[in-house]
Amino acid sequence: MGSTAKITVRRRAHYMGLLRSFKIYVDDKMLATVGNGKAVDFEVEPGLHRIDVLGALWAKSQELSFEAQSGANLTFECGIQGKYLYPFLVMVIISFFAKGFLYTLPGGRILALCITLAIFVYSIVLTAMTFRRGVVYYVKQVESGRD
Repeated sequence: MGSTAKITVRRRAHYMGLLRSFKIYVDDKMLATVGNGKAVDFEVEPGLHRIDVLGALWAKSQELSFEAQSGANLTFECGIQGKYLYPFLVMVIISFFAKGFLYTLPGGRILALCITLAIFVYSIVLTAMTFRRGVVYYVKQVESGRD
C-alpha cells in the first residue's frame, strides 16, 4: 500500500470540444490534461481535496469535494453536458441547410431572418451561461476502491 491515493479521470467522448483538452485541477492546481475519450492517472496525498475541470477559456465544471485515503483508487468522469448545445445545433443546421428552401416559401425570407436572429440571441445566452460553473462541463466520481 502506498502513502498516496491514485486518481483516474476519464473524459467521455463527445463531438463538442473534440479537439480541446480539458485541464484537471485539484485544490486549485492544474495536475493533468485529458483529451477527448481518454483517461489520465495521477496521485494525491491522503486528505480532503477539491477537483474541477476547465474545459474552455473560462468555463469550468462544478467543484467536487472528495476524500482520498492512503492506497485508495478513485475514478472520476468529466465531459460536456450537451443539453444546452443541442438546440443551438438544430437552429444552425436549419439556418444553413434549409435556408434555400425557406426562401421559396411565402414569407420564407422573414422566417429565415427570424431563425438567424434566434441563433444569434441563443449564442449570446449560451455564452453567458458558460460563465456559471457546472453549466456546460461536469465532473463526477464514478468509482472508488483500494489497492
